[in-house]
Amino acid sequence: MTQVWPGTVPILAEAAELAVIPGQTFTLSGEITAQGITCDGQGCLELRPADADPQQRRMLSQSRTYQVRIYRGDRYIYTSPWLRANAVACTTKGLAVTGAPGSRD
Repeated sequence: MTQVWPGTVPILAEAAELAVIPGQTFTLSGEITAQGITCDGQGCLELRPADADPQQRRMLSQSRTYQVRIYRGDRYIYTSPWLRANAVACTTKGLAVTGAPGSRD
């Protein structure tokens, strides 16, 4: 169930597993929102976990590419393609990670 574009309707999830280059995988849990947005005319995925610990923030901000698998309960609901990191920012609502489809490198 890989989809390139998740659509603009927010996907609410309870966990997101992120695979980042080089070879690290970690899971964010809690209330997570994923949503398709446009960035400079290109489709992007915005992932908003409630928060991430400082080590996870560092790994995301240092990653050039990542892939996201999103779960609601035990049910897998979305897998992104490999995404090129556009932005990782801490906002008043938590962490915001934005990526556009790109290669795994």
